[in-house]
Amino acid sequence: MALLKADYINHILDSTGETLDTMMDLKLLRYGSLGVKSTTFDGNQEITSIIGLMGKNDFMIRLIMKSPVTVAIRICSEFLGETLEELNMDVIDAMKEIVNIIAGAAAAKMSENNFLLTLPVVLLGSKVSYSGAKSSSVFIPLFVPECGRLKLGLTANE
Repeated sequence: MALLKADYINHILDSTGETLDTMMDLKLLRYGSLGVKSTTFDGNQEITSIIGLMGKNDFMIRLIMKSPVTVAIRICSEFLGETLEELNMDVIDAMKEIVNIIAGAAAAKMSENNFLLTLPVVLLGSKVSYSGAKSSSVFIPLFVPECGRLKLGLTANE
């Protein structure tokens, strides 16, 4: 089983913070404990964005960004530079682009792995689950003061 090395986690966290800061002028803060068990947000409608970083020998890291829809709308409003008030295709497309940018920045920090990115996907609903064959995973609770809580999940498998 492939392990999520600390370097992978740190590069992806750094890339997430840098992307939010540079592109949206938002600050990313960590709270809670690494590996938090629950991935749901108090029954609110949720949006989950997923992208894969495919490496050598079929090694893959999946980056999962999960938040209440209201938080995603606020983040996407900052990303697009316009006020969004409801879940629509602009929010879904922006969430795909945000995880794509984060994954691309992380892949550049880990260039020795020659990661290629998969196409991003967005899932709606609060009961979304994900797993891969022989995978290890971690979820990191995060907070963006101007927007709210989100979770960054990482899974790795060979």
